[in-house]
Amino acid sequence: MSDKIIDEIDVKSGPGVFRHFEHLDLRPWYLLGEYIDNAIGSMESNIRELKKINPDYILTVRIFRDKVSRKIYITDNAAGISDKEIERALIIGERPSDTSGAHEYGVGMKMASFHFTKRWSIRTSALGESVEKYIDLDVDEIENTGNTTVAVQRQSKKADISFTEICLENFYICIGLSQLSRK
Repeated sequence: MSDKIIDEIDVKSGPGVFRHFEHLDLRPWYLLGEYIDNAIGSMESNIRELKKINPDYILTVRIFRDKVSRKIYITDNAAGISDKEIERALIIGERPSDTSGAHEYGVGMKMASFHFTKRWSIRTSALGESVEKYIDLDVDEIENTGNTTVAVQRQSKKADISFTEICLENFYICIGLSQLSRK
């Protein structure tokens, strides 16, 4: 035992927390709602800017299950995840600055994605930024290396294009359409 007095502790989660989400007793329809909630929050926070670009703007969220590649894609045309928000968005429990809506705890996207899969990715383009970001999250790699730092790949794009695409792959369980319906 050390006599050292500890003045502060980094309470960020370790890599084992990601696999923990797999074992939570959660309904798939509820988890898919987390992505929709994030898209609504992004749209609500940026509606003026979205309407300036397209006066007829309507939020669209699509959930597509690709049976051949065994992936699920969740896409939206909201304001994307900005450079200012991307790090916060990937830290479990790091709350957004605006918690007035249902998107208040900073857990939903990560909990849903890690509940379904060992591997998922985000491709996003934030409103007003001339870059598209891609982030790949792989539980096996995070656990094997102990490294929770993930790379953000970037490519140029037009600043008036915004979206987010989540790709879920390498599922822990087989998700059938009947499991996605509310019971």
